[in-house]
Amino acid sequence: MKKFFTLNYEIITVIIVFLLYTLTVSKSTISLDNGQLAATSYFLGIPHPPGYPLFTIIGFIFSHLPLPLRVIEKLNILSSIYSAIALFFLLKTLKILIDELDSNNISHYNLFVQRKLTETEKIILILLGGLVFAFSKTFWSQSTNYEVYSLNILLISALTFYSLKAFSIEKNFSLSAYSHNKIWLIVFIIFGLILTNHLASSIVIIPLLYIYFLNYNPQKLTRLLSLLILSSLVAIIFYSYIFIRGSMDIIVGFGHPRNIIETFEHITGKIYQQLFLKSIEDFFNNIYFFFSSLIFHFDKLDFNSSEFNLNILFAIPGFIGLYFLHRKIFYFFFISLFLFVLLPSLYGISDIDSYYIPAYFVISIIITSGFYLIIKLSEKRSVKNLLIVLFSVLITLQFIFNFNRVDQSENFMNEDYFKNITKNLEPESRLVNSSSMLHSLSLYFQLVEGFKPDIVMLTYPLINTKWYINQTNKIYGKGKKIILDENQSTDINFADGQYYFTIEMGLKIFKGEIKIPENFELIPYGLTFKLVQLGTYVEQKNDMYDVRFPTQNFQTKYELNEIIKEMLILRINYETNHNRKDKADELKKIFLSKYSIEEFPHYLQ
Repeated sequence: MKKFFTLNYEIITVIIVFLLYTLTVSKSTISLDNGQLAATSYFLGIPHPPGYPLFTIIGFIFSHLPLPLRVIEKLNILSSIYSAIALFFLLKTLKILIDELDSNNISHYNLFVQRKLTETEKIILILLGGLVFAFSKTFWSQSTNYEVYSLNILLISALTFYSLKAFSIEKNFSLSAYSHNKIWLIVFIIFGLILTNHLASSIVIIPLLYIYFLNYNPQKLTRLLSLLILSSLVAIIFYSYIFIRGSMDIIVGFGHPRNIIETFEHITGKIYQQLFLKSIEDFFNNIYFFFSSLIFHFDKLDFNSSEFNLNILFAIPGFIGLYFLHRKIFYFFFISLFLFVLLPSLYGISDIDSYYIPAYFVISIIITSGFYLIIKLSEKRSVKNLLIVLFSVLITLQFIFNFNRVDQSENFMNEDYFKNITKNLEPESRLVNSSSMLHSLSLYFQLVEGFKPDIVMLTYPLINTKWYINQTNKIYGKGKKIILDENQSTDINFADGQYYFTIEMGLKIFKGEIKIPENFELIPYGLTFKLVQLGTYVEQKNDMYDVRFPTQNFQTKYELNEIIKEMLILRINYETNHNRKDKADELKKIFLSKYSIEEFPHYLQ
């Protein structure tokens, strides 16, 4: 049994961790782009820039597997699979690292070098280091929903492993072995795949070139061009998917590029250039966010900070030990960490935490180096055993706290919100929103699951773009829903159907930013505003305020909770003004079941 585990510990660990991931995986859509990515994968469409062709193609295949699950559940599980495979490559990387550290003969550390670890001790350290990353908060949270970040870190993890493997083979055998070393081919193919998934990760080319040239050979310089061409060809082959699908009559396609120029602009993310370093203040705010994420706390429901819990403390001896014991590998990981922190910090986006996952990946390797150094410095077997128990306890604590922080198995908040605002709307009515999240949710629930497909969802920030107009008209089908003028701007035709507005759009109308027809007004209707003639009373059902919130404290949870509270107050006031005291009292009971009496306005009591 021991021999079997020794030979297969990576696979066994990955399977166990994957099964643990399935306990926390979401059964619905939870992230900003979750619904859009699921819909574009299911219909083989084109997601938002840079297009994620590899991600989309794999998602298409997986979403059509005959499994007894919703499409979104299958795709969320796919992210768990990506994360588990990323862990596999990390374990392989840690094995190379610990073997390198343990075999690196440094003359001025003779006593240290003489203390070789046993194979069992090495395996334990590898497993502990792998679990530090497996149960890190942000990486684990990305395994719960269908997003691009799990596949991204899988590719980075694989590239790191094969890079170190190639370096180790060249160092431990001979430089002449390079001509027979085909591993660099694998490395640069993986780099090409990285380019097809998340362009921000292309920065990995810098540490890759560093380790590539560590064991220098003149052949390497001449062969580098062919390897880079290989990476480019891999990327071009997959990105040709965007051009090919863009030229077809696809159902869902962000931007819908139809020629080479539009395809290039989509791949390079031209539309997102405004998000790149708005100010130096944003940069330092992101840097602060990253370092504060490493601070530990013990609130199981607070998603902020505490990435590694107390295990982050071992990063300090990890840096020191790696620097003195293997400087070449130290610089490889130091360069990687520096760039994985620097580049994401230049972006002004809401999900910046996920951009730092490659940095957390490197930090987990540094923490493992800290475990190694402390064990190596311990002479007595009893002390080593005690330290291993301590490391195991700390990782168990990290698991317990982060399990509660990332568990999305009962999170239906976004799904409930979308269904509550649409379920009682008349067929073919228009719901105008300004939220990319609602746009994403509508693509999934209306197109993939067929929920209220006759409600025309109009996302106002996109309403003057040709591709969005064409897509909207195609989806809802019955004639043109949006009319373009000769200046390529749009105007909402309020006479072509019943209109509803989300609370954000309602505020724009109240501020005069959007004009509505004379003799019309907005009235609160569930979680939306309905456009009606002045003085009209409209009844509503009171089943539009029930949302299953997660236990964790997320910003979106707070925002949605405030929307429900505000819309309930407005509807109670509306019923009161129309002398519908019975209706107002019913809504007040709903309000008090969700909020305290102190939050209820005095003028309505």
